[in-house]
Amino acid sequence: MSSTKNASLAQARKKTQPEEFDLVILGGGTGSTIAAWTFAAEGKQVAVVDRKYIGGSCPNIACLPSKNIIHSAKVAAYFRRSKEFGITHDGFAIYMADVRERKRRMVRGLNDSAGGAGGGFRMDRRWYH
Repeated sequence: MSSTKNASLAQARKKTQPEEFDLVILGGGTGSTIAAWTFAAEGKQVAVVDRKYIGGSCPNIACLPSKNIIHSAKVAAYFRRSKEFGITHDGFAIYMADVRERKRRMVRGLNDSAGGAGGGFRMDRRWYH
């Protein structure tokens, strides 16, 4: 076997080695996340397992993303009424692709910082299919 093939086999074996945890929490909703942070703060090795969203649906697809889009609509409404406030403009356009991208950036930012939101704990995301 070539050294490249040996390295690939070693990496594959390393990824399949069992890991030990003090606590495994099934479901990644808000309560699970808070529980994980609490036990991790006590020095426990904690794993949170969810099929899709760590943090639950609210920060990922429901509450917060909806409020993000509603805020964009409010800004557009204020801008449309700007003459009432003594502000003139030559018109404007709403680019929904940009509104959606702003929402996606917010969700990504929440997910990227989720490990730090509970006191700087490392969050290791692994995706298995």
